[in-house]
Amino acid sequence: MSRKRGKKMSSFPRVPPPDPAGFTGTRTSASLLDEILNGLDPGDISDQDEEESLQSRVFAVLSDSPGQEPEMEQAMELCREALESTGEEKQDLARRATEVCPDCTGAWLILAEECRKDDPGASLGLYHHGVRAAEQAIFEMLLRESAGYFTMIPKSHDYLEARFGLACAYAASGRKEEALSHMEALLMLDPRDGIGVRYPCISLLIELSRDQRAWDLLSAYTGDIFADHAYHRALLTFRRSGAGPESRSALMEAMKKNRHVVRFLTGDERVPSHFPDLYRPGDRTEAGQYVRGSAGAWRATPGAVEWLKDQTTNR
Repeated sequence: MSRKRGKKMSSFPRVPPPDPAGFTGTRTSASLLDEILNGLDPGDISDQDEEESLQSRVFAVLSDSPGQEPEMEQAMELCREALESTGEEKQDLARRATEVCPDCTGAWLILAEECRKDDPGASLGLYHHGVRAAEQAIFEMLLRESAGYFTMIPKSHDYLEARFGLACAYAASGRKEEALSHMEALLMLDPRDGIGVRYPCISLLIELSRDQRAWDLLSAYTGDIFADHAYHRALLTFRRSGAGPESRSALMEAMKKNRHVVRFLTGDERVPSHFPDLYRPGDRTEAGQYVRGSAGAWRATPGAVEWLKDQTTNR
């Protein structure tokens, strides 16, 4: 079966869109439509415990992701101090709050109110900042509350694709922490991961030496059938155990998925500069896509590429 480039679908064909805690009632027509559009068979769906298992695993891995709450708390404390002050001190405290956290609506409102009479033009710009900050806060709240069933919302796929593109652009420009933050947020919104965010996410975690987090995310998708998953497992095993039998066994399993990956990683074959729009699991295009996205993780692991060469030479 051919697949569009970069469009790996979830390898959990028996798991429907997960229901968040508190989302009651029977599965809606929207969820059934989502199953059909993703090639799922509603008649094959198992019980409720299995339906919720994927969401639970992914949430367990990602729910402790660091956010910006400390910055917001610090900014709000500065706002409280500003409201108890007057004149230049009040404005200075509010400005400091916006520097600590630009999304602090209260700080922008304080600044706008302070100059509303004397400089209406300046207050207009400050109110604009306040409105944008409030809109952003409301939007993020809605995203958090819709985590797990976000794909039921109309146009949600466009948002996921756009934000994934942004994350990949951050990664390509070297801003890996920002890329990782977006990818983990996307997996919280869509734990079933219909667009394959987990693959570059795990690669980034390995590059940033967050191996346990990478293992946890890998384990959350236990039924993954793609080469990406298998090669990530082989690399993580090598990082944990070195060039032993466990690592070799993991590599052999990965090579069963796609034998071309190793030749690209070791430089025995050059990764094509252009790929067809469609590819099949196990072909050169799939291998090239993996290497383009994950070569950094292998290069960041001392001895990993040399180990690949040794293993394939000795076969």
